[in-house]
Amino acid sequence: TRISNDKPCLSEYEDENEVLILPWTLFEVKHIRNATDEDDLFAIYLTNIIITKKNLLSTFKWSWVEFKKGIIKEKK
Repeated sequence: TRISNDKPCLSEYEDENEVLILPWTLFEVKHIRNATDEDDLFAIYLTNIIITKKNLLSTFKWSWVEFKKGIIKEKK
């Protein structure tokens, strides 16, 4: 991952298309599959969840409400 063209690469694996993620970034897991024929490599597909309120407490509350909604849907 590069911050800019004139800064050094941050990644140990410059040839890979990795993305650096900030702490407390929320994602929903959309799909998990084996990346190769080997059992220990997986591809995980994520969707970023945008939270309008920026503080940690509001994010936790939002996550809890969404979690409870998911449980209610599964029970129906």
